[in-house]
Amino acid sequence: MQEIIELEMESNLPIKRGNGCRKTLMKGFDEPEIYRSVLQALTAGVFMVDRELHVVFWNEGAEAITGHLSQEMLGRQCSDHLLGHIDRENNMLSGMAAPVGTAMRDGRAIEAQLSLRHKSGYPVLVRLRAMPIRDGSGRILGAAECFEQAGSSLHFDHRLSKLVELGCTDPLTGALTHEYTQTQIRERIETFMLHRVPFSVLAIKVDHIDDLRARDGSGAVSTVMRVVARTLANSLRPTDLLGRWTETEFLAVAMECNVWEVMRVGDRLRRMVHCAEATWWGDHIRLTASMGGAGAKEGDGAETIVERARAALEESIQQGGDRVIVHQD
Repeated sequence: MQEIIELEMESNLPIKRGNGCRKTLMKGFDEPEIYRSVLQALTAGVFMVDRELHVVFWNEGAEAITGHLSQEMLGRQCSDHLLGHIDRENNMLSGMAAPVGTAMRDGRAIEAQLSLRHKSGYPVLVRLRAMPIRDGSGRILGAAECFEQAGSSLHFDHRLSKLVELGCTDPLTGALTHEYTQTQIRERIETFMLHRVPFSVLAIKVDHIDDLRARDGSGAVSTVMRVVARTLANSLRPTDLLGRWTETEFLAVAMECNVWEVMRVGDRLRRMVHCAEATWWGDHIRLTASMGGAGAKEGDGAETIVERARAALEESIQQGGDRVIVHQD
């Protein structure tokens, strides 16, 4: 192609853009393997299914985003929940309810923001587009889906690459350390006192974590904490932060979020934990979490706002767990 361009530039003759020139320029691009190799190398996730919803193509981007290798996915059906499409109401979408199934059924492209369950068990928020695949006569042969991670997931990955080197992250979960989280809360207290920019704190604990330790040991607890940490981090906004406060508790700090709004934040995080699943020696551990929230108020210090959030967390646990309680003072 470069030789053709150089020849045209050196010639004083007018260039004719006819079919022959187009055929020359496109020489070699009629090979299907070229397009397959391009799709395979994309950083965006791309997969295709046939009419029976069997996966027939799974690219490197899909491997990187979901953790599932192509050899694990090829031949599998979307109806077996392996992909784990989850909508905003925490409904599992599979079969014809999955985006590729809907695209085939309706015969048109659809766009959505959903969560996919990573192979490690935590949900990953993605933006996706699914579209039917048709042959030359218009008959639907299957469907394709292209998806990319949403901003919160990408922010978490970027932050890890910076703060790990500085020793500001917990080695097990990737959340911020207790000390660094405390520093961040103090900075937000100062901002609140000077400019009245609201923020709130959520104390979070996985339900029945002590029972899990007694039954399956500390290894199972570590696995669950990793899954829950990534789930929470992926569900927060880039401006928020997540810290590991104790061995079994997290603290989420929600910026520009007052005491009324943090209730909605907590409920969204609680529902996302429902979507997560930890695996321990072949057993699938379904997860729930209790949360307690508090908003910054006049005269607060880092200790007092955390104390109120943790007191609300204790109330949540005492009332049976899997709920959010926010102190409205």
